Amino acid sequence: MSGKDYRLNQNMDWAQPVLTRAAPKSSEIQAAWLALVANIDRADALTASFPLIVSAISTYDKAHTSVMARFYLQGIPKPTAEHTSIAHEVAMNALKEFGEYMLQYHEGYRGPHLYAHVMPQSYALIQWAAVTHGNLEASLEAMLGAQVINLWTAFEALSEDLWNALLDARPSRLQVKKRRPLPSLLRVRDAYAEVFGMGDRYFSTPLSSVDVEALAAVRNVLVHAGGVVDSMFVDKHPLLPPELRLPLGATVSLDGALVYKMTVPVIAVCISLIDAADRWLTDHR
Repeated sequence: MSGKDYRLNQNMDWAQPVLTRAAPKSSEIQAAWLALVANIDRADALTASFPLIVSAISTYDKAHTSVMARFYLQGIPKPTAEHTSIAHEVAMNALKEFGEYMLQYHEGYRGPHLYAHVMPQSYALIQWAAVTHGNLEASLEAMLGAQVINLWTAFEALSEDLWNALLDARPSRLQVKKRRPLPSLLRVRDAYAEVFGMGDRYFSTPLSSVDVEALAAVRNVLVHAGGVVDSMFVDKHPLLPPELRLPLGATVSLDGALVYKMTVPVIAVCISLIDAADRWLTDHR
């Protein structure tokens, strides 16, 4: 086992800046904002399920082990299939109780203190699961990769939605009239430069973010190269965290701290884009 830390962050909700922020003032970009909130909320739900799934595994394992230990103390060093079945039934009942416990939180029967109490314990179990369940380590890393892909999708969708919304809102002020998809960071930057000019005071700063470019590079190598470093990824080395400056042919390996480090700045870029669109619409009534 690698012993890597798979926790995104147990003390801070990385999605909070988007999910708790007030909607933009301009009605023309409300739909783009709502789509961003939905995409971030979906990614956040994955983050929340991350430790809870591990908690469920731990609940089952502890109950099962406890029953088998009691059999051993009763002088049964080699339990039969019947003993194993009994342990499984007890463990499943413990798992059911855990599920009901969490359902009480989600249905509002208990306050947020329940979630605050359970989550740190759940996060602490992630490392235990990675060490004791070898097949889980790959799953945990896959979930971190999904966070990178989800966040890139949220940024890409927001960029395209805002661009098209601004074209629709002020067609007389913009030269380009045709809506179109923007499936890559290069196309996003080119489209905004085409409409608003190079180095404009609204969008050029957030769209030139190296954090977005680094996230795009990691997303692309995961999606298009199966996580194996290719020449395009090597070209992005200067923009990447030191941990990801890997040689050609190496496999990209993620941990919680690394994904968190890439996630938070891009959330800030998304908010900056919303603010920029809001200002542009206000200045160009």
